[in-house]
Amino acid sequence: VRARKQEGGRLQPWVWPLPLLPRKGETIRLFPDVTVWDVGMMGVLLVICLATRLYRIMEPRGVVFDEYHFGEFVNGYFSHRYFFDIHPPLGKLVLALGGLLGGYDPNGFKYETIGKPFPRDLNYGSLRLTAAILGSMVIPVLYLTARNFRLSIEAATTAACFLLLDMSFCIESRLILTDSQLLLSCAIALLCMTELWKTEDGTPERTIWIILTGLGCGTAISVKWTGLATPALTGLISLTGIYFTRHQKRIPFYQCVLIGSIGLMFYLATWWFHFRLLYLSGPGDAFMNIKFQRTLIGNRFYNSKFPKESFLTRTYLLNKEMLRANAAITARHPWESKWYTWPISWRGILYYVSGRREVYLVGNIVVYILVLGAVILYIPTVGLAIWNTMGRKEVTSLVTERQKPTEDVLSVSESEILPREMTLGRAGALGTLFFCGWGINLLPYIGINRCAFLYHYLPGLYYGLLLFATMLDTLIRWKHARRFIAVALIGAAATVFYLFAPLVYAYPARSRESLRWFPKW
Repeated sequence: VRARKQEGGRLQPWVWPLPLLPRKGETIRLFPDVTVWDVGMMGVLLVICLATRLYRIMEPRGVVFDEYHFGEFVNGYFSHRYFFDIHPPLGKLVLALGGLLGGYDPNGFKYETIGKPFPRDLNYGSLRLTAAILGSMVIPVLYLTARNFRLSIEAATTAACFLLLDMSFCIESRLILTDSQLLLSCAIALLCMTELWKTEDGTPERTIWIILTGLGCGTAISVKWTGLATPALTGLISLTGIYFTRHQKRIPFYQCVLIGSIGLMFYLATWWFHFRLLYLSGPGDAFMNIKFQRTLIGNRFYNSKFPKESFLTRTYLLNKEMLRANAAITARHPWESKWYTWPISWRGILYYVSGRREVYLVGNIVVYILVLGAVILYIPTVGLAIWNTMGRKEVTSLVTERQKPTEDVLSVSESEILPREMTLGRAGALGTLFFCGWGINLLPYIGINRCAFLYHYLPGLYYGLLLFATMLDTLIRWKHARRFIAVALIGAAATVFYLFAPLVYAYPARSRESLRWFPKW
């Protein structure tokens, strides 16, 4: 039994530093700063978002863009035939689970070509419904995250409504695709980390949020590897002890390791389910070596007498092959676009066309331009914050543990004047966090040879919306003016969404040509 010395030389039993149960007379509060108003607002946002996602969810009644891939992957889980994909399995497993619960049965249907009509007896709606529900949950999570960073109700609501009214995210959330899961997992990972930063060490709240943060990070990387951006950013912040708010607590190194270990275990668990479901020989056999193929029943190399490869070996080999296959993609696509064009949605993607019915993925130009403006505005804001700090010889909120200030603002005098408003120093600190999140999500697509598409910008857009909310609070100090501007901006975004609704819901009210605002559309 481990023990430690107390004053006076007496020994006290060693206590596990991460308790799960509260002390006598205490209660566990996981969201201590959430108000009744916030809960109500999140509920309203969720209902509205579900309405936009579920409306005409069965349309179009044919295979749309990458449903060609993910629909076939789901069929693979139902038939147990091994397939290969360049992404981790969680997103596909969740779609398959949604299909199972919704009564989906492939019944021999193959997603062979884009535009192929669905048979009447195929319940493909359960797969789209799964993506829609998960995508809708991102909106209240974004609102709650903004409020966690002490952003105003007006700014948090505007950011959430902007994502709700973005056509690109709406389309991705209505189809048999996994990007809605990717964005949700990244959003949850960031939210969990913000709650973890507020907890005191040695409390049940700290233990619970360590576990939830680890699971959130594991979920992010288990959908797509690009989901690593959020765990990497928040993990680096926790390890280095850089502070962005006064409520942020230091996370010890061993707790950071624990979070990473939980995430890794979750990642491995998704592969265990993947292998358990795909035990028959299938179209993905050729990607794997002979020893791996011997584990697949029906494969020409299959022999039950041969020693099988271990789970960890199979996982390692498959991940290695995924990395190689990712790097080997050189084929071009007529609707691909460069990463530097995404912030203005310069190039959309034609997802589906049948007669006068089209699904065309493009960003809400009001949302994209305002987010880009916030990104540009961040640079002088942080410059002014640094100049203000040097001029007054005061500390910033972006400091290490030893220099941590008592306020979550740049200067004490400024906080006394505007105790509840966004100060310059706080804007610079939060802006730095969100700007880095915006940039690090673009980083994987800079300098690569493989084709990329507008929807790859969605994780970066999420951070850009938080940056926009920060700049809104920074520039508009008067609450009533901020409320008026928020309503006006949301109205403008809603107008654009209404104009492009035919290209979201595939009804022939307008042609894409009549909405060609940019030459590349």
